[in-house]
Amino acid sequence: MCSRHHNGRSGSAWSLNGMLIRAAQWMGLHRDGAQFDISPLTCEIRRRLWFEILAADGRAAEDHALSSSGFNGFTDTKLPLNLDDRDLTPDMKEMPVSKASWTEMTLFLVVTEMNLAMQHVARLSAAVQNEHERLSNLEQFLEKSKSRVQVQYMQYCDPNMPLQKATLCLCHVFLGKLEVFVRHQYHRGLSPEESAAQIKEETLVLACETIDFGNELKTSELLNNFQWLFATFRQYHLLTYTLWHLCIQPGTSYAEQAWETVHYTFRLEENPNWPNPGVKWNVLCKLRDKAYGIRSAYLAASMNQPVPQPFGAQSVDFDQPSNFLDLDFDMLGDLGSICFPNWGSADFWSTGPFE
Repeated sequence: MCSRHHNGRSGSAWSLNGMLIRAAQWMGLHRDGAQFDISPLTCEIRRRLWFEILAADGRAAEDHALSSSGFNGFTDTKLPLNLDDRDLTPDMKEMPVSKASWTEMTLFLVVTEMNLAMQHVARLSAAVQNEHERLSNLEQFLEKSKSRVQVQYMQYCDPNMPLQKATLCLCHVFLGKLEVFVRHQYHRGLSPEESAAQIKEETLVLACETIDFGNELKTSELLNNFQWLFATFRQYHLLTYTLWHLCIQPGTSYAEQAWETVHYTFRLEENPNWPNPGVKWNVLCKLRDKAYGIRSAYLAASMNQPVPQPFGAQSVDFDQPSNFLDLDFDMLGDLGSICFPNWGSADFWSTGPFE
């Protein structure tokens, strides 16, 4: 976490997490402790540690613009139980039963399960299947995930309690991100014209509402004590989708609200007191400028008047796609990650929003 907070552009967190996973495997944390002659307390601690390491690795991958479909080796370690720490004692002989309520582990379990869900969806999207089967599997998994999170966790959260409010917001962020990704899969391989014909405004609304939940984690007075943590959570994928949508359909009826969300999010993320936004931010800045240029041209044509550039926007020659290839990244990496699988290819820079 310290590495993510203070060293956003370095690859050290990604490298160190790789070493940590190997060390965890050497210790046998990838095997569930229930099959070994160890105490229930030790077994539960091993489970918590293993999934914390995997969650940190997945987040480091996203921070450094590297795609990750999760741990691909063999593991049978079960999820930790939904318990309070006081339910675990060194001398207990049997493992307690998970509680159907809020516990000290609920937030951790939400993050863990949704990280696993995002990685599973990434694997499903890349699976060699016919298009109908692939999309059907994604839709089924999405509905299953939404139902599970609601039944297992969200219904027990009190929004007036800080950690429980944070858990609710994170549930909305993860589920919204998951759904936007699945919806975007219907546009893979389509031209900008085909995407514009099929794109749905409800997906843009969902993306913006989800970004707002993420911003609430960083600005809510109730969560002030946790801003050091939530300041490191950036909604790269949702913000990218929103800007992509605004490039494809600048005249959507939700455009004004979407731009309010975009500008507010950029002001938050570019706060010098917050952690470095990382290697993806230059792409997002250029995509924002491109989307705003398209929006300005659209409004000028429809209203016959120029639209001023927003504060901080750069002047971009939109007739020169090469401007968007001049990225001053430390590394380009695999920008595909999970939302736009073709970001790392030349095709993305010569079609779609950058055409």
